[in-house]
Order: sequence, then structure tokens, then C-alpha cells
Amino acid sequence: MNGFTDGVFSLACIGALCVSVPANALVITLADTVAADPDIAITESPVATYTFEHNFVDDGFVVGTDVFTSAGLTIRLTDTTSNENSSVSVGGGVQTVLGGNVDNNSVNLSLPAGTVVTFSLNPAALADLNADGKLSVKVSSTSNDFFFADSTLSGQITRVASVPEPLPLALMALGFMGLSAARRRSTQE
Repeated sequence: MNGFTDGVFSLACIGALCVSVPANALVITLADTVAADPDIAITESPVATYTFEHNFVDDGFVVGTDVFTSAGLTIRLTDTTSNENSSVSVGGGVQTVLGGNVDNNSVNLSLPAGTVVTFSLNPAALADLNADGKLSVKVSSTSNDFFFADSTLSGQITRVASVPEPLPLALMALGFMGLSAARRRSTQE
């Protein structure tokens, strides 16, 4: 090969490498809120649970492309008395958190009444969320009665954009044109 052909071949290789590498990765924050209006009573008996689902597919999560790298769940529970205990189970039981006593906040009405249970999702719960963009949540009473007010699940997703840039495509096309011209010259000689 001569110098011109070597240069064009190098450009073609560089262009092909540029096209095969993802153009960029976006980090996006998504949040989904489930609110009860009116608040839902969770009683100790006969069944002391309330189950609901956070759905990020409706908020733009693309299954197979987007990946949650971290997520946190915040649940607000309210009560008018004392000595209630809660537990929260997510992802079909892959993570369970004890919420402790549900406080009543009837003294200061300017603050939202209740207890806020906040925790980060563990790797198993993140895997469940990444599988289909949905996460089931079950709030249970371990003693006495309280109310579910709302739940917010927020998290960081990474979205890989694999759209090729125009410059690498142009370099690759130029390289292929050069290879084609070099091949024609070698067959004519």
C-alpha cells in the first residue's frame, strides 16, 4: 500500500471505532408519587397492609435502555394516637424496613402530621425496579392503626444514547471510498 492508501485506511479505522462507541450517557432524575386522598387506614386486623405500585414507565423510563443507579423511597404515614408501628416491604419482599412508631403531630398543625419513613433501595430492590420500571410497595401495621398519606420514589437513571455522530460516519465513508479507489487502482495495474 502507498502512503495515501495507508492514511485513508487509518481514517476508516478511526471512524469505525468512533461509530461503535456510544455517543454519550445521560444522567436523569425521575420521581413518582402515589398519594391517597383521603388517607388510607391501615389497621392491625384482620389484614394490616396496603399495597401499591410506583410506575416509572409512564414517566419516560425505557426498559432495557435506562438503568437506575440509585433510588430512595419516602413514605408519609399519619396517626391521631400513639404506639403504632409500621414496616415497609418493597419489590415483592426483596427489602423490608421497619418504620417504627407512627407519631401524631396534632400539637403543631403547621407541620404535616405523621412520620416519614425514608430509605435507599438495596441492590436487589434496584434490580427489581430496573427489570420493568415498576416497584411494588407494601406498608404494614405491626401494631395498632395508622394512615397512609403518600409515597415518593425518586432515583437517578443512566440513559445510554448510542446515536452515531455525523463526523465519525463521514470519516468512515471517506475511508471506504479511499479503500474502494485503492482497490480499483491495484486491479487496473
